[in-house]
Amino acid sequence: MTNISLFSEVNIEQLPDKTFAAVSDMPTQLAFDLNSLETFGKVKYQRGIKGINGYALLSTAHGKFDNGLTYNYILEIKGLRQYTAHIVRTNEDMTRESIGQVELDEIPYIHDLVCSILF
Repeated sequence: MTNISLFSEVNIEQLPDKTFAAVSDMPTQLAFDLNSLETFGKVKYQRGIKGINGYALLSTAHGKFDNGLTYNYILEIKGLRQYTAHIVRTNEDMTRESIGQVELDEIPYIHDLVCSILF
């Protein structure tokens, strides 16, 4: 039996490169065709926020799409009780850029990202 909990996606987002992705609170995002639902594998970014083995630990299930760009939260793991929470913008060329960050000593759980016009 296939373990579907590995990719328990809970939302659909349009990415800046016009692909669609199934997303969850984990950083794995699966690209797919909106019409046929054919999957293309994990979304590949040009560069990203580094964490354990180069991966971010957590993301949100509900990032924001505005003016052709996406915004989300990513937790970077730096070491034991050393974390950086980033607000990340994904640009049209699929590069990710940290536009705000805060150092933490505990892992937060953030399910949704809300941005104001002033962010």
